Amino acid sequence: MATKIGFTKPVLESLIDDNAGKRLVVHDAKQPSLIAELREGGTLSFYFYRWSAGKPHRMRIGAFPEVTIDQARDQCRKWIGKQIDGVDLASVRRA
Repeated sequence: MATKIGFTKPVLESLIDDNAGKRLVVHDAKQPSLIAELREGGTLSFYFYRWSAGKPHRMRIGAFPEVTIDQARDQCRKWIGKQIDGVDLASVRRA
């Protein structure tokens, strides 16, 4: 079961501080398809993660705090809309 938390700046900052040296993936409770991944080196990045056509699609949005939570949520909404419209995000990303 995926861990869902409400993304706020203090929550994500404490996630980084409390899990130094670990790899961790958490899902945003507010925005479907938004995940944050903490790497062993202490970098936290936002990703769009959503299944489409029987395959998982995972696209990097950017690193926290350079990319804000609101910016990451907005980007997820845009990409969800494109998927609903039938756009193959994987091919767009490769182009």
